[in-house]
Amino acid sequence: MTQRLLLLAAADPTGDPVLLARAAGRLGICDAAAPAEAAGLVTVGAHVSFRHPLVRSPVYRAAPADERRAAHRALAEATDPDRRAWHRAQATPGPDDGVAGELERSADSARARGGLAAAAFLERSVTLTLDPARRADRALAAAQANYQAGAFDAGLALVTIAEEGPLDEFQQGRACLLRGEIALASRHGSDAPPLLLSAARTLDPLNVRLARGAYLEPLSAALMAGRLAGGGGWREVAEAARAARPSPRPARPADLLLDGLALVITEGYPAGAPLLQRAVRAVCRGGKSPRMRSYARYGRPTMRPGCCGTTGAGTCCLPTRSGSLVRPARSLLSPQPSTHARGCTCSPASSPRSPRSPGRCSRSPR
Repeated sequence: MTQRLLLLAAADPTGDPVLLARAAGRLGICDAAAPAEAAGLVTVGAHVSFRHPLVRSPVYRAAPADERRAAHRALAEATDPDRRAWHRAQATPGPDDGVAGELERSADSARARGGLAAAAFLERSVTLTLDPARRADRALAAAQANYQAGAFDAGLALVTIAEEGPLDEFQQGRACLLRGEIALASRHGSDAPPLLLSAARTLDPLNVRLARGAYLEPLSAALMAGRLAGGGGWREVAEAARAARPSPRPARPADLLLDGLALVITEGYPAGAPLLQRAVRAVCRGGKSPRMRSYARYGRPTMRPGCCGTTGAGTCCLPTRSGSLVRPARSLLSPQPSTHARGCTCSPASSPRSPRSPGRCSRSPR
């Protein structure tokens, strides 16, 4: 009985003593807790903990598969709906579309709590799904959740699983977009622009908002990758974005930023500066997305009086994510290192310093 109680404790990663007591009662092993504590194997207090964190995994893996499934069934019967779906999935020996659907629904509430819970729920739902089309769709959702949680290798593996199934054109665009986003986030910046550009072109006739977001990603990637961006470089991305369908109205900050950056690259900095100014103001007023605030750095130098295209004749530089500066217009296509300090590089004569005003971004972030 002591071994079964230890297995039950190992099968529940939350360490909830109330849940352990309820599940033990269902298995008829409530009396096994005292011997396990007396032997110093486990402590049951406000939290259930093993003598050493590394003990949990060997206890679980050494148990036969049928006993592990029995432990998860007992925990599923004793816990809340979200954790019930997870334990039911672990107690299922083979594919089960009903349990997979329950996991998918639980992932929605787990996503609000953050972390890897939603990704784990969705990934397990993939293995339990029989229908190839449904499996591919769930694999894409699991890949997205892993990407958002920073589990890039798992995300790429799930994209590969999805691509093995029957994907429609929209799903193919999503898969390509995920590959590009993961390449960008995992510092394989030179791989990202062509992937993201391909995804944007696929999604453009299907979902304009998602497509425009995909066009914005390669512009950010090109800022990082520079000459290493291969065929998906500055001008190709910018021209494709300008040729794409216009944004729905009202335009979002992301739409303004995309249009402004595309104009800067194709027509020069003065042409795109007004749109970049509007984008930065919109983000500063109410933008909550960390990604949008990061992108808005590329337009912040336009907010200081004297920058080219506004009230003076000076020259501005756009900060990259790494903090280095590249000149707009011509040098965006052939990035050169700058010796200027971070922020606006207008000459003092043409760009007098002015105090910052509330709600306005006047220099690039540190």
